[in-house]
Amino acid sequence: MAGVAKKARGQETVRDMVLSLLVLMGGVALVWAVLPRGHHAAVTVVATGETVHSFAGQAAYQPYVPAGLPSFWKATSVNATVPADGAGGSGASGPVPESAAARLTIGYVVDRSGSDRTFAELDQTNATDAVGHLVPEGSALAGSVTAGGVAWQRYRDPAGHLALTRTNAGVTLVVGDGGGKGGADEADLRVLAGSLVQAQP
Repeated sequence: MAGVAKKARGQETVRDMVLSLLVLMGGVALVWAVLPRGHHAAVTVVATGETVHSFAGQAAYQPYVPAGLPSFWKATSVNATVPADGAGGSGASGPVPESAAARLTIGYVVDRSGSDRTFAELDQTNATDAVGHLVPEGSALAGSVTAGGVAWQRYRDPAGHLALTRTNAGVTLVVGDGGGKGGADEADLRVLAGSLVQAQP
């Protein structure tokens, strides 16, 4: 009876190692496929209504707030400063220094599904000549855009950060990207600017 030829021991070992490696890689790929991907931590949303309502009842002007923003716009901070006299009161005349102004700031996270989060901010004050204090340092006027049917001035700083501003009846509004990493793009800033309406006390 003819003997069965056997493969050299070295060749058999190499083959087994390759097969084992393929099996291992397949297992790793399977585990990777079924494991949940990492997600951002949940955004901590803050309620702005009470602060805005209180501010509107004390400040010398009626603030602006967004109306009808998409649900992925999430308010994450709100800060209000109102001097004891309501920033000079309704009968005040002359310039209003920054230290005596009423200021309201609301921060937002733009949290679209499947996209990186970005940040935006609404800032408003009745301080005189407030634009220079509220836009990013070193910003220069860079044209204008229309949002919500009104004209907004565009200010951009050397790092590319953008702010949209307008002043109405002594109140300066600034919609910006926060001046830091992950700022919202101009399209989103225009959405926020175009959504603003005056709140009621």
